[in-house]
Amino acid sequence: MSFWRRFLYSFKNYEEAFERAQPGEKYLPTKLYDPITTPHMQLGDFGLGFGLYFSTLRAIVYITFVAGVISVFNLYFFASDRYRNEELNTPLLYGSAICTRNEFVPCVDCDCDDFLQAWPGTDRCTVIDKPDIFPQPLVLTMKNRCLERDGVIWKLGMVNLGSMLFMLVSILLLGIYIEDQAVKFDEDEQTAQDYSIVISNPPAKANDPNQWKKYFEKAFPNIRVAAVTCAVNNDLLIRALVERREILRTMELRLKPGTAMDIDNLALMAAKEARARYRFISRIGAWFFPGLPEMLSKLVALNTRIKGLAQLSYPCTNVFVTFEDESDQRRVLQYLSIGSLYIFANSARGLKDRKYLFNDRLVLDVKESVEPNSVRWQNLNTTMSERFDKMILTNIITFFIIIAAGVIVTLADAASTIGAAFSIAGFNLAFPQVAKAITDMEAHPTESQLQTSLYFKIAAFRWVNTAIVITVITPFTKTLDEDGLIPQIYAIFFAEIVTTNVIQLTDIWGHIQRHVIAPRAKTQDTMNLQFQGQAVELAERYTNMTKI
Repeated sequence: MSFWRRFLYSFKNYEEAFERAQPGEKYLPTKLYDPITTPHMQLGDFGLGFGLYFSTLRAIVYITFVAGVISVFNLYFFASDRYRNEELNTPLLYGSAICTRNEFVPCVDCDCDDFLQAWPGTDRCTVIDKPDIFPQPLVLTMKNRCLERDGVIWKLGMVNLGSMLFMLVSILLLGIYIEDQAVKFDEDEQTAQDYSIVISNPPAKANDPNQWKKYFEKAFPNIRVAAVTCAVNNDLLIRALVERREILRTMELRLKPGTAMDIDNLALMAAKEARARYRFISRIGAWFFPGLPEMLSKLVALNTRIKGLAQLSYPCTNVFVTFEDESDQRRVLQYLSIGSLYIFANSARGLKDRKYLFNDRLVLDVKESVEPNSVRWQNLNTTMSERFDKMILTNIITFFIIIAAGVIVTLADAASTIGAAFSIAGFNLAFPQVAKAITDMEAHPTESQLQTSLYFKIAAFRWVNTAIVITVITPFTKTLDEDGLIPQIYAIFFAEIVTTNVIQLTDIWGHIQRHVIAPRAKTQDTMNLQFQGQAVELAERYTNMTKI
């Protein structure tokens, strides 16, 4: 099938339904999702967020294309001899507003040393101090002569105004379109979220699932509860268990297959490894790359900590209820979703019937639950003050990284425009990995909140690094110069197109994992881990789109 036929196929068969194979599927016949013929609505198979991302991306493509068509008159005028009668060094800059028709003219109220007038550091302002010719120093500034024709400026302005109004209206309509797409993706994919609710204010001792099951089936006749999960405030215990499992997993991957994992055998192997470290350098290296002795010490400490935490009693903080029918969930939300003031005051006036009170005295705070894999159980019960403190710290770190990147870009721009452009592209490519490490320091109860925080960090960095830094370090008077702001923007776009796509398409680290590390793995599990592919962060993908 040719490219054009595959492209048409995706439109003619937009209602075709796909079923995504589960990871590790080996019994049913499967094939990859085709990048062209896959119906758009089936992109939601990878999650609601991914479906909405591709919907937004497609809409942005259409919007920017139409905005470009509206601006064709301006492009044509800027490329014509009426605006500029000299050739540019870069053909792709034809149609831009670069003005090469300049001349020096006297300026009475200009001061070449006034920073606010943007003259310092440029060659567009000079002073002629010849008392024998001029009684006072004569200030000459460079003036653009490209738009001196009558009847042209207002036409260009009207085109720009029309393009801007179109963009504003399109962005408003984009929000409505995304909401409609969210409903369609949600209806196309049935997940646990469509059947579940979460109660955020249960009584501290209400951790019996049967008690909640009886409450809902009594308050709402004909409703059937499929599952109840009572989450308690045991975040410390969960973190310790997860850390213990990670250490054991790391040990399993380092040791030979079939090695006994009991404490006595691990202690013996750790002692042998410690005795073999007769060199001082190897002991220093163990601080940065922990070996079996260090991991065993941490494992023993975690075992002791877990035993202590397991003996404590924990209050119930959240209750997740899953019903057998989607209509049951909607019915419960219809009757129990009330205003926050009623919940805070524990007032039954917001309820249609007092039978909806839990234990005849508590107004429940009920909302639709998030996806099960979106819950971050290690941070589910962190307090607002703890989250706020960590977010302040991570935002301060991000701020100083932005400042440091801006200084480096400024130094690179002083040496070369291309160097600055590729510095910007390199920082934009590398910072998401740094942002992930910084954001992992925060305590978010859900993955969506984590992705939101990650998005704002990456977006702030890329917006400042891509647009603000170049605008600030380029004098305003050089905006339309051939070596001014516009060529720098062109160089940045070119560098972004090259670096981002080349890195993603070549997938250098992925090839190293699959072709170098995997064949040398000691166990099958270790080898399988090298075939997981690249991790995709929605926050990073959205910033790739919005930094335009």
